[in-house]
Amino acid sequence: MTTPEATPKTRRLRSFVLAVFLGGLAIGTATYSCVPAAQRLASPIACPNGTAESVVVSHVTRNDKGTIVTVYDLWCIDADRGGTEPAGFKVFGTLSLYGMGIALIIALAVSFPRKAAAATVTIATIVLGGCEFGTVTSSEYERRYPYGAGPMFSAGRAVQATRALHARFGADVRLTSLSISPDSVSFMVVARGTRNDVDVYTYRDDGFAEPYPVQESDPDDESFTLDPAALAKVPELVRIAPRRAGIPDGHVEGLSYSRDRGAFEFYASVESPHRRGSVRFDASGGVIGTD
Repeated sequence: MTTPEATPKTRRLRSFVLAVFLGGLAIGTATYSCVPAAQRLASPIACPNGTAESVVVSHVTRNDKGTIVTVYDLWCIDADRGGTEPAGFKVFGTLSLYGMGIALIIALAVSFPRKAAAATVTIATIVLGGCEFGTVTSSEYERRYPYGAGPMFSAGRAVQATRALHARFGADVRLTSLSISPDSVSFMVVARGTRNDVDVYTYRDDGFAEPYPVQESDPDDESFTLDPAALAKVPELVRIAPRRAGIPDGHVEGLSYSRDRGAFEFYASVESPHRRGSVRFDASGGVIGTD
């Protein structure tokens, strides 16, 4: 049984759909990579519910080849001025969908120039105009959005750092504690099982720094293996800690995770221009105490 050949009309339709699809991917790739501030246009779809505004943050880092590059990330800001970073594929996918819409109008403009040309110009103006706003540096972002500011306090970054540690040492690596600052995660790793063999491995955007030794209490008593999921609550704790500490105008300077008498807990240090305080949380995020 032979398959009937496609009619000229069917071939034109297939070519039209393919052109719109590939054109959308091309426009999405161009706006995502070459016009970073355009990522804000994806926020209505890519950002979670409760997002009050969005901003694109630039920071300088090194790629896996050691080359210094500037990276642009979309951040969704909630009513508490805390930041959440949506997955990159959501941002790219949304921009590509927008691109397909633009490609469709451009394709129609070829057939109906008088009707579609004005719409094409209008959409291009909106896209290019929207790209002029919302890009800030990392330091500007941290000043404007102190709750949850800093890349390592954001969603998934502490989890990512823990997975990188496991990739290096294995999931059974034992820790005495870990500490998270706005730009790094430091793991206190039990190197050879004695109190004098605890090394600090600090993770940043460009990977792990060279370790250095520290004096710790006996790791045999309070050392532990770490499930990356245990750090999934970091962004939430960073956002609520200032209020729980009674310093609503403050921000978290550091967050640590350790085990005390068998129970795991987080310890958040909070600071404002006029006050300092701290909050202790249990492993589920409940408040244990404040200072």
